[in-house]
Amino acid sequence: MMKKIGIITFHRSNNSGSMLQAFALQKKLSDLGYNPTVIDFSSKGQRELYSIMPSFFLKGKFRKSQVKLWLLCIPYKNLLIKENNDYISFLEKYFILTKTQYLDNGSLCNENFNFDAYITGSDQVWNINCVDADDAYFLNFVSNGRKIAYATSLGANDIKETSPNPDKYIKYLKAFDYISVREKNAVSQIGMLSGRNDIQMHIDPTLFMNQKEWTDTIEIGDRLIKEEYIFYYAFNYSKEVNHIVSEISKKYNLPVYIMDVKNWGARGLRNIGFKLSPKFGPAAFINLTKYAKLVLTTSFHGTVFSVIFNKPFWYIESSMHNIKDDRAVSLLSQLELPNRLQNGNYLLTHDILETWDFHKTQSRIIELQNQAYTYLKQSIDK
Repeated sequence: MMKKIGIITFHRSNNSGSMLQAFALQKKLSDLGYNPTVIDFSSKGQRELYSIMPSFFLKGKFRKSQVKLWLLCIPYKNLLIKENNDYISFLEKYFILTKTQYLDNGSLCNENFNFDAYITGSDQVWNINCVDADDAYFLNFVSNGRKIAYATSLGANDIKETSPNPDKYIKYLKAFDYISVREKNAVSQIGMLSGRNDIQMHIDPTLFMNQKEWTDTIEIGDRLIKEEYIFYYAFNYSKEVNHIVSEISKKYNLPVYIMDVKNWGARGLRNIGFKLSPKFGPAAFINLTKYAKLVLTTSFHGTVFSVIFNKPFWYIESSMHNIKDDRAVSLLSQLELPNRLQNGNYLLTHDILETWDFHKTQSRIIELQNQAYTYLKQSIDK
């Protein structure tokens, strides 16, 4: 009988990388012979963060800046609804979810789940300072069944330094049967916090699938943008990086496309000439990456999918980069592509349409995949 696996992660974030990593983990577990189900949990913070119109509250606190953003979003409400619907459509089409949607930690703790094992991760589920953080991602609701962390990320936050109650997390971490994380910093931080010496580092689930598997599995449709273009993908579109991207656009005479309505409309990126994708959500993200002439990003998953689709890409280094946040560095080091992390001066003075030894990178990915599959099978079955 196939073992039943419960996955808890950021699958309801209206963020392409978050949803695609959740889907890839679900698919790989199924390919390995297990019966995975995504526990349909979404915290209040997550619902506020990804509400169609900006919530006035974040992390339970009233934010005056959110009121201003809400007013600026009014002219773009129809686009925001379309954007949200594209994410929801992906969720409903591609995820195997629990019949019940859980809206708070208490409802999880009161549920009598019967999974053989529970997996938390990947993504920044252990970044306790992010808006959608919740103890659920430390499997505090699990009373029976194996507890496994797969490629969890702390973001740029060290729990020991930033939590007012690190003892709570020490207790959670010691209760795990297996732990793997996504970055080098997290290996040492979680090890020191928990006193464990068995913390492993593994690739994000999105790297479990190659470009053919992604396009065979996800319906991405025909090419969205008919002209040659730069795909610019970021979580925070800082003025510094926006300027660099704009200058690169002028240098190569290539238009810039983004897929974030709030940043394009309310925050004014349309005013500097950036164009908005006609579609949104994970399928559109893959489409925009696949057909781009160049990808510029400050995103972990923007980097991952550029590698998968063998695109000329650059992770842009800037002053907003936190030295404790080694997600990009760890990923590019794993893939033996450290020179793809560069600052604006480098990008504006070099030929950045050059690609790399794709076959060498693919060989490295296969090696890392095999390590990950061994970990997953061992953690579930041993």
